[in-house]
Amino acid sequence: MAERPRAADADAIVVLAEWAQFRMLDWKKVAKVMRTPVVVDTRNLLDSEALRRSGIAYTSLGHGLDARGADTVMVGPNGTRGRS
Repeated sequence: MAERPRAADADAIVVLAEWAQFRMLDWKKVAKVMRTPVVVDTRNLLDSEALRRSGIAYTSLGHGLDARGADTVMVGPNGTRGRS
């Protein structure tokens, strides 16, 4: 019997470490086995466009998307504004 993929039925994957293995994953295969293909990258390690092309909703810490999928505007503590 084949081993069940670790991402099977996952609602999200949260990347907490800068491990090269994350960059080498076949994200299309990962997306197919996840219940909800969502990745939160806390290390800004992954290629956001590649994950989105794989069908994964991707966001990274400090960068995000609003409900429409548009870039969010980040406001710093001193009131400075910038796009993510």
